Amino acid sequence: MNVFIKWKSFTIVWLTIINMIFAYFSKKDPFFLIKFHFSSPKIYDCFIYFGEKNMLFFRVLQLYQYVEKFVIGMSNVTFSGKPNVIELDFLKKELKSYSNKICIFEIEMTALHESAWSREEFQRNSIIKKLNDFHPHKEDVLIMSDCDEILTRQGIIYLKNNLPKTYFRFKSLFFYYSLRWFKGFWNAPSVINYGFLIKSNLSLNFFRKKVDSKGNFNNLLESPIYAIHCSYCFPDLLEIKRKLNSFSHTEYSRRPYTIPEYIYSRVLCGDDLFMRGKGLYYISNLENIIIPNMSNLKYLSKMMPFSNVSFINMTEVYYYIQKRCPNHPASIENPMDWS
Repeated sequence: MNVFIKWKSFTIVWLTIINMIFAYFSKKDPFFLIKFHFSSPKIYDCFIYFGEKNMLFFRVLQLYQYVEKFVIGMSNVTFSGKPNVIELDFLKKELKSYSNKICIFEIEMTALHESAWSREEFQRNSIIKKLNDFHPHKEDVLIMSDCDEILTRQGIIYLKNNLPKTYFRFKSLFFYYSLRWFKGFWNAPSVINYGFLIKSNLSLNFFRKKVDSKGNFNNLLESPIYAIHCSYCFPDLLEIKRKLNSFSHTEYSRRPYTIPEYIYSRVLCGDDLFMRGKGLYYISNLENIIIPNMSNLKYLSKMMPFSNVSFINMTEVYYYIQKRCPNHPASIENPMDWS
């Protein structure tokens, strides 16, 4: 016992000396290394931001008490190569109370990244460089996903109790337009051990796309209650159009997908935006899906999430409904009961 106490005291002494030297040259917290040495593994939530401010707000409220930092990349160019201007004033208002854990940084694109997919990969991998500013430990963990791929409370608690030595991927509940429309399942976010990431020298994009020879996702945690993917979940219909014009699937950045009346008809029909599959399931019971009680997130619990559709030409909407509209979608109580 005495030996242990002496060792502990000695460790603190030499760490203090090193810290003072470190602080002098780097102008950082003089107790940084001591805190670092005795702290438990931290979780960093990392993703790219393209103006999905409501989903960002939802994500921060959901995970704030559990993560060390939100490391958020924001590029001056979209995946599709168009100029990207994002308003951040809401950070000073709605998210002011949470700003101590939010780091948003700009990713400068170069002419070398000519394709949508190369721009996407570069932007994702840029997060690692910024993450290193926070001096993560090899036992720390990063969540890597898109802004709308979010761990549930059950998911973040599971992660804290089951930190990966390498990496794994969460199976998630896949929603469209709001948390009332259920499509099926998704295979994100990914969770990666920082030490493994650095040692393996793999890109962040690798963990997002890695599949086996049969096309199955590697290291997939099958339980779907740990994460949600809320695709095209905006309170403003025109935000969907903006997203379609910015992401890597440029084949969808065209008519009819970008026509507001077409988008509106898909929600009325309970249908996938790109008319894939048999339609969506309407969720009649949301009691097991936690939505923060905030005015700017109320749309997530609505069948029709859009607040302003006065500009919509309903004649065109009915045209698209007649062209393709599945039968009234089936209703389910709670997708968390599915496996």
